[in-house]
Amino acid sequence: MNLARCAVVLFIAVLVATAASAADEGRREIVFAADGAARMSLRIEPQQAGAGRLTLRSLGDGTERSETLSAADVSVLRTLVVKPGRYTLRVHVARHRPAERILHITGDTAIGSIALQRAPSLSGIVRAGGKPLANARVEWIGGSTTTGKDGRFAQTFEDAAWPTSIAVRASGRGTKFVDVPATEADVTLPDVELTRGGTVRVEIEGKGVEEVLIGARVVDAPPRWFDRKRLVKGATKATFSDLERGAYIVLVRGSQPLAQLTQEVILGTGDTRVVPVALSFAFVEGRITHGGAPLANSELRLFARNQRWSATLQTDGKGELTSPIWEQGLFDYEIRTPANKAPIYGSVKLSGGPVIPMTIDAPAGSVTGRVVDTSGAPVAGASVGLASKRDTATVTLRTKTDEYGAFAFNGVPAGAQTIKVNVASYLRPEPLELELQEGEQRDVQLVASRGYPRALHVTHASGAPAVAALVVAEGRVRAVASTDAEGHVLLPTPEDEGVVVYVKPREGSLLVRRLPSPLAEENRTTKLVVPEGSASLRIATKTTEGAALPNVGLLMRVNGETVTPELSELALFTGENGDAHLQHIPPGVYEFWPYSTPAEAARLFAGAPYGAAPIVVNVVTGANDAVIRFQKKR
Repeated sequence: MNLARCAVVLFIAVLVATAASAADEGRREIVFAADGAARMSLRIEPQQAGAGRLTLRSLGDGTERSETLSAADVSVLRTLVVKPGRYTLRVHVARHRPAERILHITGDTAIGSIALQRAPSLSGIVRAGGKPLANARVEWIGGSTTTGKDGRFAQTFEDAAWPTSIAVRASGRGTKFVDVPATEADVTLPDVELTRGGTVRVEIEGKGVEEVLIGARVVDAPPRWFDRKRLVKGATKATFSDLERGAYIVLVRGSQPLAQLTQEVILGTGDTRVVPVALSFAFVEGRITHGGAPLANSELRLFARNQRWSATLQTDGKGELTSPIWEQGLFDYEIRTPANKAPIYGSVKLSGGPVIPMTIDAPAGSVTGRVVDTSGAPVAGASVGLASKRDTATVTLRTKTDEYGAFAFNGVPAGAQTIKVNVASYLRPEPLELELQEGEQRDVQLVASRGYPRALHVTHASGAPAVAALVVAEGRVRAVASTDAEGHVLLPTPEDEGVVVYVKPREGSLLVRRLPSPLAEENRTTKLVVPEGSASLRIATKTTEGAALPNVGLLMRVNGETVTPELSELALFTGENGDAHLQHIPPGVYEFWPYSTPAEAARLFAGAPYGAAPIVVNVVTGANDAVIRFQKKR
């Protein structure tokens, strides 16, 4: 029997390329050939190459074959003999992101090529007293490493998730938490200086505490809890050591949901602080109703307005509940009932005692509806948001449509409401605004269109696929989609108008590209190449006297295209120190308009195409800095 008719020979060769350009000298090429006709290449920069593995898994019978890819022996020819069929090919080379592709192997199939993206690395130096600190432990969710004799650490994230923060610990030193930039590119953190550790001793007056937690205080956000102590019955003390100087929150908990109490402590370098916690006992007696009717067997979640803790309680068959409470104040609540998928939101004040009555009568108003496509078919899994104006704030409720495209919001108060829909593979419908009367039950319908699905192929300048979030905007966000592992995406766009596409890959950099109307182009795949993010920009906002000016919004225009202020992923604000940072961006002309409110940003965006920006920065490769000074209003 002719072997070519019953099997496909898959050749794997590791060669050294001999390209003429200096940039390509020493480039390695791995060539895959099926039956001598189809071929697939994988290129890796030699200084970053490493050992790896190629895995071919049959989608028919599930059998799997693997071959080791050696970095040392680059001239070995490997051969795999496989039956024709469909396979999953996975290539994993050290210090690179794995790549996968589904293949349909026949004797004359053109397989194409796979380019590997180098995996991002996180590095830095840990010091103590200005000198490198060896054997310090650097931890993140799912892993850790230690510093060398020179105090340095480095970690490459191939399969592992990119961390949002790290904890740096050393015996006798205060533990330091360092935020990691969200961009998954090579990051060298500023030097981490560990100081002499302090100690917090918690002494409890009263009984019933089962655990004690400690966390770093975060402005306008819940504490960053990082350690807890379980107490044996009758114990009244807990000790936390190796703490860095700073502000901390101590939380004590009992067995009942509202048996929680927090206390703040300020710790200096090497200090030992004793935190007395006196438990004050009161009792909550609650009754939960909806439009006057009891909400039986429902779940009530209370969130302390100081953002330090939350609790979950259950009503009985009469809509009633009881619980001891240790910390009083203002709480936001969320009610979930067995009959309704959508929660009910509001706020309540719990204070006084020894018995605190809690009566919550949720508004009887509701907004229900369906999301359908242009043919009237239901759209399942759509994200629906209801923005409801309440007193001086706007509360946004969110839910998803069911298999029938239906959604519901319960306990909606009277007043102005705005409904927005976001669903993959569809254009976002126009926001629906309505005015709800007291106790009114409104039913609505929103229509989502698939528009014109543009086929895009997004790559980096190296040819590697860009894993990106793509956002189309023309005055407002119209659709959001993500590229697949090979950089392909079908992005819904308006059928009769041009759009601006924003590409922000997880690896960093940025592309802003205007696409013409579909009527002006052929039905083909549009290739988008993201430029290298070889630059950074720090913008400092200051008063004319030199003081930092925090919380300044900056509307941005990149190479002539303005970024809509709706894009939270690209929103730029100065922090408390008056600085804003753009990391891993491509060189080009960046223009900015400062603003203080969302309404002001919208007005600036509407006029941006017709006016000159007050701030223009010509960003070049490397680090760039710009200082903006504001004169105080008289």
